[in-house]
Amino acid sequence: MTLVFIALMFTSGFGLLRIAMGDSPLAVAGLLGTAGLSGLAGGAVIGLSTTYTAVLGLPTTPWPVIAPVVLLLTAVAALPTAVAVRLRIQRSNRHDSSPPVPRLSVGDALSAAVLAVVATVVLWDANQLLVRHIDEWAIWAMRGRALSLTGHLDAPVFLGVAANYQHLDYPLVVPAIIAWGDGAHGRINDPAAHVLLMLLMLSLFAAMASALNRLAGPVAGVVGMVLILTTPTLWARSVTLLTADATLVAYTIALLSVLALWIQVREARLLPVAVILGAAAAETKVEGVLFTGAIFLAAIACAAGRRRPAWIALGIVVITALPWQLWTKVHGLNSDQINSTTLAPAHLRQVSHSAGTAVRLMIDFWPGHGWLLAVLAIIAAAAASTVASARRLVLFMALVWILTTVGMWAQYVISSGQDDSAGSTAAAHLRAHFASSAPRVLAVPAIILLLLIPVCAGAALRDPGLAPSDASDGS
Repeated sequence: MTLVFIALMFTSGFGLLRIAMGDSPLAVAGLLGTAGLSGLAGGAVIGLSTTYTAVLGLPTTPWPVIAPVVLLLTAVAALPTAVAVRLRIQRSNRHDSSPPVPRLSVGDALSAAVLAVVATVVLWDANQLLVRHIDEWAIWAMRGRALSLTGHLDAPVFLGVAANYQHLDYPLVVPAIIAWGDGAHGRINDPAAHVLLMLLMLSLFAAMASALNRLAGPVAGVVGMVLILTTPTLWARSVTLLTADATLVAYTIALLSVLALWIQVREARLLPVAVILGAAAAETKVEGVLFTGAIFLAAIACAAGRRRPAWIALGIVVITALPWQLWTKVHGLNSDQINSTTLAPAHLRQVSHSAGTAVRLMIDFWPGHGWLLAVLAIIAAAAASTVASARRLVLFMALVWILTTVGMWAQYVISSGQDDSAGSTAAAHLRAHFASSAPRVLAVPAIILLLLIPVCAGAALRDPGLAPSDASDGS
């Protein structure tokens, strides 16, 4: 049954993409890109539909609401082209002037081969994985099992203020996918949940590699994957855990890749895909709101002549996040770190002295290979800036990195404490906070910095005649 539920996740994602694009995803993203985006969109279908049914007080088990939604989108995916056009789900391509996208380019084939090896290694012993980490059982697995076993937003778990549960405001995409894995077997199933979350990360690699190949040449996708896979703490530590960190990376970096492609090749059909990915990222973890906002604002800044549709897309993402935000506010569930108390002027004045300390700690705890790759990224970005056709792409990537990094720095500063009566200093508290969380929450800006290398180097070395076309405005 796990394979059936996995297939339904991917096919429902394909159906959602077909509706959102108004076209076959294969015509827009190619085979590799479509495979990755379908998995991510399918996860969004499960996560968002569970969230909305939960806040409305409807059952959160697959039946009677969530599975029918998935099956309906699967039916859309299976429609013949002629029927889809007649039903106005898919437009006719007879007068489409957009440049054709190869079903499987050389770069995509190479990326797919590398990804197949990665998937084999990652999934080989997945059926042996159990919940073992404190964050797994204390936050994510517990909430997922509450959805699957109780079938609703069980008050002792989701409103468990008296029980002192942490992060009660965390959204439901990951718990919903865990519950979907349980639903495949009618019981708690740790391996199924692990496999589903791993497939979201593998889907990211497919979508990201396809986008990078179109942006920066046929080896950019493989280089991007290798940089992420070989960087300590960015991959091995979190991908095998039932937590939201890897899933947040998957949706955020996929959103970055899609909007970079939208900016550079001016393909309007990619913007609805960005809405789906942004909505899922914002509903995966609290930091997802920050990352999604940063990526969209950077895209708006770089999308000369196309800012209005980008603003509309961002507005739709905000609307999709409102149900969960309103539910938490109605029930008095606030963020442990960013709330009315920590945002009060008096508190901000008290913690302002931690600003410099937070900068130094970000440098000390930056995930990966220190700042050597940062130097390489700066060199690659400077080289790409000399190529007129690549400047907009470089600006977008750089803006996203700056906004996400500054945003995380601000979060650390705002959530820092004061010297306490036991003699512990605010600096010691902040260092402990960085030591426990930086490898996870700084993964997104760290990966963005890494991806600057293949994107900018490929764009700088690419023949201008092969650069993405700006012929159509895509608006």
